Amino acid sequence: MGFRSGWAARFGCHRSRPWTPSCTGLLRNSHSVVAYALVAMIAAHVSAVLLHALTLRDGMLRRMSFGNDEPLELRRRT
Repeated sequence: MGFRSGWAARFGCHRSRPWTPSCTGLLRNSHSVVAYALVAMIAAHVSAVLLHALTLRDGMLRRMSFGNDEPLELRRRT
């Protein structure tokens, strides 16, 4: 099937023994990279929410909430 000649075979992962030490290390490192990337994305989103809510005060959260389809400019006129 190409499993032994693909990327997995380069790191020592084989179909007959899928949990070799080198394969486990590869999966553990990959899991760590993805976990740190997820934490960084969550932190960036929380920072952006705080920026818009506390510093810019541009009504971004109000416009993003459900049920407020009216643009901000029209709300200020009425």
